[in-house]
Amino acid sequence: MKAHAVATTEEVKSFSEDDFAKYEKLDEAYFKRRESWVGKLEDIFVWPIRRFGIRLSEVPGNLKDFYWRGKRGYADSDAWGIDSYLSSFMPEILRKMAEDKIGYPGDADDPNVDTPEHWKQTLEKIAKGFEAVRQQDEIEFKDIKQYKQEWDKLEKTRIEGMQLFTKYYNHLWD
Repeated sequence: MKAHAVATTEEVKSFSEDDFAKYEKLDEAYFKRRESWVGKLEDIFVWPIRRFGIRLSEVPGNLKDFYWRGKRGYADSDAWGIDSYLSSFMPEILRKMAEDKIGYPGDADDPNVDTPEHWKQTLEKIAKGFEAVRQQDEIEFKDIKQYKQEWDKLEKTRIEGMQLFTKYYNHLWD
């Protein structure tokens, strides 16, 4: 039996009600097993060992990634999901830049960058766009309609942030 039912974003977008019902049944079976005495034994004995074992097995990869990030600026694992990698640190960098900002683009014809306050707001929108990428990956779906509504809301935020990011890419300096 599969552990927890997982579907890709593209699969979820094309779900029918029948497809969604299949995933619900898998989830119900998984949680029902977790509530049984077998599941409780797994919680006590098996899961802690697995969690610890997984962390130990990740150490060589983490050291290798650390080495390559220091040597060439990125690790091979970063290239597997550049969107996830960038969205993991870009919001923090953009907010730090807004907090410490000395200058701003200062284009009087562009309301997004005509004052330091507007520039900070623009940087925040870009940061929220990167966060939306992560949040889209973390949406739990219990109801397909609710999932699609949340996806669409985050997609709007992501698109706005990425458009501003590309527009002001050459202005991301202090």
